[in-house]
Amino acid sequence: MSTNIPDAANAQASTQQLARYLRYVRRMGWYPGTILTVMVVIASLFVVRYFTTDKLWDSETVILLQSQNLPEEFVKATVDYDPRKYINTLARQVMSRTRLEKIIKDHDLYPELRRRATMDEVVDKMRSQIDVQIFGKESFKITYSGADAKTAQAVCAQLAQVFIDENVTTRIDVATKNAKFLAEQAEKARVKLSDKDDQIRAFKEKNLDTLPTEKESRSQNIDQLTVRLNTISEDIRSARTRKMLLQPQLSRRTNGARPRTAPRRGPDPAAGLKKQLAAKQAELNKALLQFQPSHPLVVRLKGEISTIQRQIAAVPVPAPPKPVPVPKNNGPKVVTDPVVAAQIKAIDDEIAQLTAESNKIKSEIKAIRGRQDQVPRVEMDLSAMERDREILQEAYKDLLRKKEEAERAQSLEDQNQGAQFKILDKANRPERPSGSGLIKLGIMGLVLGLALGLGLALLRVLLDTRIHEPEDLQPYLDAEVLVVIPSARRVAPKPNQGRGLPSPGQG
Repeated sequence: MSTNIPDAANAQASTQQLARYLRYVRRMGWYPGTILTVMVVIASLFVVRYFTTDKLWDSETVILLQSQNLPEEFVKATVDYDPRKYINTLARQVMSRTRLEKIIKDHDLYPELRRRATMDEVVDKMRSQIDVQIFGKESFKITYSGADAKTAQAVCAQLAQVFIDENVTTRIDVATKNAKFLAEQAEKARVKLSDKDDQIRAFKEKNLDTLPTEKESRSQNIDQLTVRLNTISEDIRSARTRKMLLQPQLSRRTNGARPRTAPRRGPDPAAGLKKQLAAKQAELNKALLQFQPSHPLVVRLKGEISTIQRQIAAVPVPAPPKPVPVPKNNGPKVVTDPVVAAQIKAIDDEIAQLTAESNKIKSEIKAIRGRQDQVPRVEMDLSAMERDREILQEAYKDLLRKKEEAERAQSLEDQNQGAQFKILDKANRPERPSGSGLIKLGIMGLVLGLALGLGLALLRVLLDTRIHEPEDLQPYLDAEVLVVIPSARRVAPKPNQGRGLPSPGQG
């Protein structure tokens, strides 16, 4: 029960509000003169405007955006753009002050306005009469509204030609700038790549002995030096053995008599073989510095050296000369054999020379191993520089490719083979002025006048504070209206009506 009471109250309020709106609409009919007057005035203003406004003639032309002649697989387009944005950009360029001022002077447009206004105002006037509409992505329409049909057609045709010329100029300019820019970037990339090559070359020259590519060569050098060091060690041991055998023969005791001169020894029968052995040994040392111990030349020389050594060992040693007897009246003395002393000195010189060579070889081996310890650092630095060079080289190749494409595109634009504007519909000569006709303007004036008249009548109803109906009195009373007395109007008596009796309308 309590739920239905608010719903009933809301329904009653809505009904009263609707009734109030209907009363407003009914009362608007009390002012037909106002509505009619506004309609006539507005319609008259439209008609006057028709006869007093200058007539404009609209000329139109349609232009097609034609793709380049060659497929883009062969020559990439210079201007990669959205056609709508590109056409809007061209439209702003065409409607610049410089180009429109030339058209105004060529056709002597707006002579009266030019006498009393600035050129900027005249150009703005012309801009307001030019309209560019884009259809899809391939065509657009240019419309110019002129003072007469012939002038409108001529100006529209010139605007279309300006669009075509501006497109050609823009594309050539963009192609030229792109080619120039890419050429400059490619040259900069080439210089950077050349500098990086010089840096790598200088680094390799500075670290020639520690380059990773020389690792095998360094290992071979160490092996060869080790073999040579072992050979020298064997030679030193052999020399020391010979010295040890000669030392007992260096000194001998005498009886104090003056020794006679020792008889001369005969020629050494193995002297020639020893010379051959020394030559072959020198040749072997030289070969070991260049080749591995398993090299055929090294093996052959070792075999020849072994053969010569066996031949020397087979040569019979001559018997030493018999000692000359000396008188025994003097006491015993110790004398030194000069021949043996000379041989021992030669052996000492040989040992000193071999020892010096051995120390030199050890220093070389130590230096090579020290350089090997620096190989990881050098390899890391060289790898970083080579990676940078690869990146620069890829960038340089990419720029060269783009430069060649830009040059081909520039050649294509220079020969007018790129995307072009083509006129589909030439500028037409209008047959009648643009805009609405007299009848159409009159109807528009009547419709607008009716709307304004109704609005003015509604305003008068809302501003009227007089009480016309019981509902108007209800807001001012606390009680409800019980009886409504209609307005009394005097009615003239009829001829056949008696005078003694009052008429029904009199009270």
